[in-house]
Amino acid sequence: MKEHIFYFDPEKREYLLRHFDSANIAGSYFLAHVFPSPEHLLKFINSQSPTAIISQGDNSMAYCFIHHKNKIVGYNGVAKRSEISSNDIVKERRGEHEIETAYVKSLLPTSHFCIISIQTSKGLSIVTAFPGDYAPPFPNNNQSKEMFDLSVLFWKEHILLKKTI
Repeated sequence: MKEHIFYFDPEKREYLLRHFDSANIAGSYFLAHVFPSPEHLLKFINSQSPTAIISQGDNSMAYCFIHHKNKIVGYNGVAKRSEISSNDIVKERRGEHEIETAYVKSLLPTSHFCIISIQTSKGLSIVTAFPGDYAPPFPNNNQSKEMFDLSVLFWKEHILLKKTI
């Protein structure tokens, strides 16, 4: 029997859609022909085992996956700041955070993706999902000091990317 059973509440679907092909926001996104919807992604992850599980220290866990045969699942929308010209960086709001975003001509394809979830009595409730390697959440006051410090350090060194049209 499979150890990890994921699900998402209907009110989370809208939030999850930000990382699917039709989304026009900064960050990573899934290709529509691989995962047309959060439901397709859910079906896939419930039939697979993660390659890594990372504790975020606040009852949330990151489950990392690599698609079969390294199939490209989407585009990675995170890069090291050192690889980006400061002229390409702008500030924008993303939920409760003001973030810096870099506009680039293209994003790198990836076969890796992460599911962030919390354990509930029903299983693993998906908080978010994104293509690419693990990235900690934006720093927030609800995090443990250790996770907050890790998030601050990561986001000082990395930036979300947005493909120019």
